[in-house]
Amino acid sequence: MALEPAPQENQAADPAPEQAVDETVEDPNTGWYPSGDFSASFAATNPEPTLDDLNGVLHALVATPGSDADKAHNLEAGLPGTVVPRTIYNLGIFRPPLGWKRISGPLTVEGNTASATLNASSAGRPTISLRVEFRYLDGRWKLATNSLRNGIDAVGLPIAGAF
Repeated sequence: MALEPAPQENQAADPAPEQAVDETVEDPNTGWYPSGDFSASFAATNPEPTLDDLNGVLHALVATPGSDADKAHNLEAGLPGTVVPRTIYNLGIFRPPLGWKRISGPLTVEGNTASATLNASSAGRPTISLRVEFRYLDGRWKLATNSLRNGIDAVGLPIAGAF
């Protein structure tokens, strides 16, 4: 721990430096939760997404009781893919009190594709960590269909790929 010199007489102490939050070093083994009201109609519309944007998309899909129409807006697969997040929500796999989920870094964005790591766990299931992709389509980030399918395999859901 470095010692800082005391301020001289008639000299104010320097204010504490702003501490930047580096989203890539957050503990991936804890859940991500929105800071306020949150609905299934959430849309991440910034062409340069942050981890919070992508966490919001995932949270809207698997941790809110929204309609299939709301969830479809956050899926590359659209309405046919909503069976997956609806099932995960109904089982409570990635939300309290049974489980948690977090999108963590490294976050890479190439064109209309963003990639990050999904970390998640649920009671009675092993913790999973896998790369997931989001596509920027129709002015918003959507969970990519290939990641939806990989998630089905990772969680072991008995859902046929009809999308």
